[in-house]
Order: sequence, then C-alpha cells, then structure tokens
Amino acid sequence: MSAALNIGNFGTDASAKKRMIVMAKYSLGVTTDYLEDPRLEVRDVTGKVIAQNQDWILNSEEVKTAITKTGLMTGYRDKEAALILTVDPGSYFIDVYSQDGDSGGSLVEVYDLDLLESLYGWDLGAGTAQ
Repeated sequence: MSAALNIGNFGTDASAKKRMIVMAKYSLGVTTDYLEDPRLEVRDVTGKVIAQNQDWILNSEEVKTAITKTGLMTGYRDKEAALILTVDPGSYFIDVYSQDGDSGGSLVEVYDLDLLESLYGWDLGAGTAQ
C-alpha cells in the first residue's frame, strides 16, 4: 500500500521544516482484511527511504515518550508502526508493507507535531526528530 503526501508550510517561513508523526495501524472496522504487522517507510521524491519503523515500541525512549504523550497510539498494539521525523516542505511517499508477508489494509495517519504542540500546549521535546 502506498500513499503520496505533499508537505507545505503555511506559516510565515515557507522554507521551514516540519516535525511530523506518521503511523500505520490496523484498520479494524474499516476493513476486515487488515495487516497484522505493518512496516512503515517514508520516502523522498527520489525514492530514498528517509525514515522507517516496524514496531512503534522499538523507537528510542524519547520518541516513544513523545508518541505516548500524543495519545495517538493509545489502544493500539506495540507492533503497529509509528515514527517521528522532521522534513523540509516537499513531496513524500508513505509505503506500508506487511512485516510477516500478510496482505491487507492499514490505516495511515499523518500529523503536524508542531501544530499539535501549539494547539494542546504539549512539549514533546525538540530532539524527537529522526
């Protein structure tokens, strides 16, 4: 499963980087054939993998803490994929694969962490970028 994502900055600095959280979760209720163990890859326009994750719980302690603070993985299994990365404005591709060779669908979510921090008063840490 692949998806394209265009990241633009709508602030005063059009060249500013964005901190994003990207997640691939089982989509129970959306499809009956979901990936049991998704693997997530974010690629730039050249196809180069710039970030990847297979089990969100395997991230560094700092990243796990930031993801946990958002509540976006609450209720999901440790083997769902999630990562935090900082990107320049541009186009990116998100690929989700089965870690165990299964086929099926996955729910992919992408959020602007800088915006979430400003809206909810969170401090997720400046060093949460991959």
